[in-house]
Amino acid sequence: MQNLKSISYSRDVFPIIQSNCLSCHDAVNHFDGVVIENYQQISESCRLGEMMDVITTHYAGSLPHMPKGGQLKSCEVEVIRLWIQQGLINN
Repeated sequence: MQNLKSISYSRDVFPIIQSNCLSCHDAVNHFDGVVIENYQQISESCRLGEMMDVITTHYAGSLPHMPKGGQLKSCEVEVIRLWIQQGLINN
């Protein structure tokens, strides 16, 4: 795993989103009205807490767990969590 002290949006975060989320949440397939296909949209979802809610919540009554039909690997969730903690840097 890459050095978790310096998470890169383009190297670490966007590939996770691209592989797991864009088939349902791009400008064409905006399931539930959610579009997260660029830095601004992804960082806003993270800033509002929505991203972490849907990739980590596993109980009834919560937002739907994403990605649909599965879940991110724990190391992928950790990368996103650390990126948020590091200030959502666009690098």
